[in-house]
Amino acid sequence: MEERVLKSTLPVEVKEKILKDIKIITGLNTKEMTKKIANSPVDLTIGEVAIKDQTKDLKQKGEVYQKLLGEVKERQEKIDNFKQKNIKRCEENCPKYCAIH
Repeated sequence: MEERVLKSTLPVEVKEKILKDIKIITGLNTKEMTKKIANSPVDLTIGEVAIKDQTKDLKQKGEVYQKLLGEVKERQEKIDNFKQKNIKRCEENCPKYCAIH
């Protein structure tokens, strides 16, 4: 998502606002992102309507990205919880059956 915004030819201020709105820029990576934005392409002849359309499109894609990212995190938490439960079960029951524990 970050790459898509940076490759767009929107003005620097608009790129920065979009990245903040879709929570790509956070306090930890602000300096790095500022450098990337400064080095990204900009079309000075882009019209206001095109800016609005691109901004709207990128924000929608950013929302989808954040939603999918949340789903991935949720699934990872479920997997981690499952692994923890199985490790605990193994430690409780396994000594009866195996030499490792």
